[in-house]
Amino acid sequence: MRLRWPVFSPEAPAGRRVLTDVDVLSIDYDARLRHSISIYECKSIRGAKGEPDRLMWLVGLQKLVGAERAVLVRDTASSRGRQLARRLNLDIVDGTHLERLETENAWLPLRFGHVGGEDLADEQDKALGQIKSIGEFPGPLLEFLRYQSLLAQPYRSLGALATLEEVCSTGCVLPDPASRFVASHGFMTLLLAAIRSASRLDAWGTVELRRVLENGLTVGHPYESNTLNLLSLADAVMRAYVDQIQADYATSGATPISTKIPSIRDEVASVPKWLDRFVDLVERLRARAEIARVLPQTAELALFDALVGGDAWSAKAFDGLFTVEHRQLLLVTLDAYAEIVPSLAPALENVRAIDFDRTPAVVADRREPYGAPPGSTER
Repeated sequence: MRLRWPVFSPEAPAGRRVLTDVDVLSIDYDARLRHSISIYECKSIRGAKGEPDRLMWLVGLQKLVGAERAVLVRDTASSRGRQLARRLNLDIVDGTHLERLETENAWLPLRFGHVGGEDLADEQDKALGQIKSIGEFPGPLLEFLRYQSLLAQPYRSLGALATLEEVCSTGCVLPDPASRFVASHGFMTLLLAAIRSASRLDAWGTVELRRVLENGLTVGHPYESNTLNLLSLADAVMRAYVDQIQADYATSGATPISTKIPSIRDEVASVPKWLDRFVDLVERLRARAEIARVLPQTAELALFDALVGGDAWSAKAFDGLFTVEHRQLLLVTLDAYAEIVPSLAPALENVRAIDFDRTPAVVADRREPYGAPPGSTER
């Protein structure tokens, strides 16, 4: 989940790329790791003022983001607004219903990680200040890791991680906490790309998945098949010209010189050595889909709450996300990350020290407020 998630226009010039933002972006995974996107527009306006306009605006935002579900949250909702929402295939949540939902989930902390977590906000401010002062870290890359990777195709995410390693291994040294901040977003980029890839294994299989990833990483498009063929033709033309020149020298009495001509196709088609490791991670996640579908929540709490000094991750509501099985898959992902981005992986080593020996309660009282004494109703 992300709050105030920016929507970018890739064609716009620098400084004007943000079109608007989504108040709440939520991504859910089903038992086969297929994802669904929900967006929420939250307005504290009473009465019916601006209700139709906001609903019609939300339809456009839903289409732009590619969300399966869009919800308008308001203090009040009129009957006219509810009828229009039904026609537009939207939902409306009013203040009364929202309070009831909050009561039913009172055991959740009010703030944690990206959901208003103060510890993360402090670390983020420090990290962004350090990155700005260094001036060598590419802004578009950070933008992708923080925001766009949540919905990006796997090959684009893997390409960004390859670029991240290149940047950090060739002179751009990030101090703490900037290194941990960037590494955490890179880790989430890898995990989400792996889960999205795992959701396609049933239809594609491992061989087809690898072929698609190879195409995306080499020629920039997962289904492009002509570029490498054209490069093969270019190599053949180059060899023919060189052979002709050698023959002309021989005809003139000169001794031919043996020259090895590098292949343009081979250079472009070279895939990262870690691709096998990524495919192995994908297969492991698919094999444990019941754990993998909630692993992004575990990673969010571990990276953006526990590692930055927060304590909300230890709430009883999150016990089901910190079991031994979750630790195993999270560390497998961390090992893969260490192979793909070895320059930044050490910044996340403290994840191994987090307590994962927790068992979810058989019967949980969700109405008991987080941090309050048993039986208390105060939030």
